[in-house]
Amino acid sequence: MADFFNKTKELSGAARFRLSEIAKDLFFSRKKVWCRSACLGKEVFTLVYGEKNYKLVNMQKARVDLLLNWITGRAQRPKASAVKPYMKRSDVYPFIKEQTKLPWPRANEDFEFLLMDSYSELTDQKFNDKIQGWSFCCHWSDINHESDFDSRFACDGLLPADQFRPAYQNFFSWFFEIYPEKNVYFMHYPSKLDEKEKFKQRGAAILEAILELAIEYPQIKNLSVPEELVDYNESDRLPYHYSKKTNYAMAAVWRAQI
Repeated sequence: MADFFNKTKELSGAARFRLSEIAKDLFFSRKKVWCRSACLGKEVFTLVYGEKNYKLVNMQKARVDLLLNWITGRAQRPKASAVKPYMKRSDVYPFIKEQTKLPWPRANEDFEFLLMDSYSELTDQKFNDKIQGWSFCCHWSDINHESDFDSRFACDGLLPADQFRPAYQNFFSWFFEIYPEKNVYFMHYPSKLDEKEKFKQRGAAILEAILELAIEYPQIKNLSVPEELVDYNESDRLPYHYSKKTNYAMAAVWRAQI
């Protein structure tokens, strides 16, 4: 196994990751976990469960209102190839492809639980194709707006805060009707470090909505940490990159729920 990874060092990061995932599937019998999570969820998952025995089937930027419509066929899936020329950040393009491919249903019912975090509803914006009517989600800053992007796509903005509760309600109603025995671990992205007050308010509104829904659906396990344990990542000052202390605190909360 070590020899395999040593031979991949000259490959690009994305290619190396794909090969490492294939190798883990070959060498280990890994259980699947459905995932709709950004960096924090994936990092904390590794702290709690490790990498050898579990495989995350992830759709990072599939905002919950769009995700349900895509899965149930009520809306067209986005055409990632049409978005690719406008991407300012090439590392985000794979997340647009996830919205096109929808890997969850292809994983069937062979999954252990669902890991979700709040980051997509908190920060991702919806963009609508003016010609064909499909939509996709990412950050405004992920797109090159100096191109002709705005002539092809209309920005529908963030999911309105008053839509958090009904959007999550619709999604969990669908999920638990099909998978009533599966737990959902819902990780709340701390917005303490964000200087914009509206994102602090959005984070609080998401927490309130999920806490209410957890009364109706006890399979939902809320994962959040006190603000005093939230700090910047040691290598940057980005508001949604957290310190090891924060990650370890979230992992402890998760272990207590298992």
